[in-house]
Amino acid sequence: WSNGSEALHRAAYLAYERSTLPVGSKSIADQPSRLKLFREHDELRHSFRSVLQHFRPHVNRIHLVTGDLPVPNDEGNDTYAINTQDQESAPCPHARQTQTVPRLGQVPAWLNTSQPDGDVQIDVTHHSQYFSQYTDTVFNSLAIESQFPNLRNLHDQFIYMNDDFFFSADLIPADFATHAFGTVFRVYPSRVLQPTSFRDPSSSAQAAETVALEWSSEIISRRFGFRSRPYPSHESKAVSTPLFRELAALFPDALSQSARARVRSMTGSKVTNVHMMALYLHFVVERHREAALWSWAVARMTQIATRGEEDWAEVAWEEIGGAPRAKSVNVRARRRNTLSRPHLRDVLGEEVGEYAYTAYRFSSDDGYPYASLGEKGYKAWPDMKSVTKTATHPHYGCKVERTRCFPTRDDLAAGYSPADFFQHIAFIDVTCGDCILTSLVAESGELGLNAVLPDAPEELNSTLAKTFDEPPHLPLVSDFMDGDFSVEAVVPPNADLRAWSVQLVHRYRYVIGRIFSGFSMLKNPEQAVDEFKRLEKDIKSGWMGVVCINDDIVKGAPEVDKSFREWQESHWPQPAQWEMY
Repeated sequence: WSNGSEALHRAAYLAYERSTLPVGSKSIADQPSRLKLFREHDELRHSFRSVLQHFRPHVNRIHLVTGDLPVPNDEGNDTYAINTQDQESAPCPHARQTQTVPRLGQVPAWLNTSQPDGDVQIDVTHHSQYFSQYTDTVFNSLAIESQFPNLRNLHDQFIYMNDDFFFSADLIPADFATHAFGTVFRVYPSRVLQPTSFRDPSSSAQAAETVALEWSSEIISRRFGFRSRPYPSHESKAVSTPLFRELAALFPDALSQSARARVRSMTGSKVTNVHMMALYLHFVVERHREAALWSWAVARMTQIATRGEEDWAEVAWEEIGGAPRAKSVNVRARRRNTLSRPHLRDVLGEEVGEYAYTAYRFSSDDGYPYASLGEKGYKAWPDMKSVTKTATHPHYGCKVERTRCFPTRDDLAAGYSPADFFQHIAFIDVTCGDCILTSLVAESGELGLNAVLPDAPEELNSTLAKTFDEPPHLPLVSDFMDGDFSVEAVVPPNADLRAWSVQLVHRYRYVIGRIFSGFSMLKNPEQAVDEFKRLEKDIKSGWMGVVCINDDIVKGAPEVDKSFREWQESHWPQPAQWEMY
């Protein structure tokens, strides 16, 4: 949150703009496209209220992340609190003190930060307290989000919301995450975003968000293989803190660069923002695909190669259905029960399981959802509980060509290893890995991913370790070419390889859920009235759990502000105990 309507914030932005504009250029600070980014409509107060009204039993702490500003000559504005950047306020080991003078941290004037609402605490953290490299006031939400892994005192799972997001129906934790199925992501299968390097350099300039989304896809592609990836829904996001910090360890340079952009980067900017929440989404999805393919291609095939009894590449070919002299395998998906009603009720309980049956669309236990999206996307996610021999979703059928995906005898004679095979199918020719994973999921039966896993130890009382000092993970490198994916390089000595692989795959579990958010852009007084009527209808229908309302006002700002405040008050009228007025 930031209060861009406040005079000091505006003065800081104007000072920054003056320092960056070419000589003779005119300010764009008063253009509608800029004003809408910072205008205040009391959204934060009502966003907090909406969470307490619709999610109260499941909340223990709210973290408010706000901006900070240089101390002006004339102090005393009650919108601010002094932040001295002392040692006690340092957020975590990743951040370091970059300011030697006090800063003014923005805090809503109505918020008493020392007053909880019952058992719900509220913390306030200013940008200078958690940025790893902080120079001055940041006006760029993408830069702010890129430093979130540095925040301290986060629960293992948290929900991220902007101040213009509101809960509009009673929600439960299973809307965001469960232990059994992992984080819930909401993504549009019909809209895909290409990596930056796929774009024609002569194409027209893109909006700042699109630039960040495509750059994030580029970063992910360099690590996990090039492809287009789907567009995330604009709504509150569920985040696993350990995976968020693993992401930061994987791409430190990209996040550091993004943090240096005090305003959003555009096409051609020297510093390019990442879209942190899209980066996180694709990181988890790709990390799970990588883990499943590694467990089969490296862990399992290394076991076979070590025994020396069989040709590991021939075994791999046979395990996906390949005949000894066949040139290809036609793979067909099989019905899965992961998201069937009985299984969900058994795992999550009757009430939550019944809800999940209507809300969850695809589970990572059923493979890789992006495999069938191609360059244009597809209208729906594959329904793995309804697979039949005649079903036509592109996810249900594919072909593995032996010469394209598997090593030749000459390759093997030259020392081609399971790790080489893995890198080829996982990152270099991603279509190979996608189809192989579809086959292995089918071979695993109606539940689980047994076909991707290495064998368990033969000894009943094996002394091999089944628990590990740190969570299993594959190389923390931003380019797969820099990683060593061999068993010896990534698995601790004396580890139970099957146990390690199971925990590796399980670490990145997720589900794709139905889109349950509404989005509205307020442009002028007349249009705002119509938008509020539409939102009322959607809220009453019950499908919309979250609503995002953007300021896109081009005329009549005072009138729209008044009606917007009144509309918020009518939906979330109960003040929180931390509100002083």
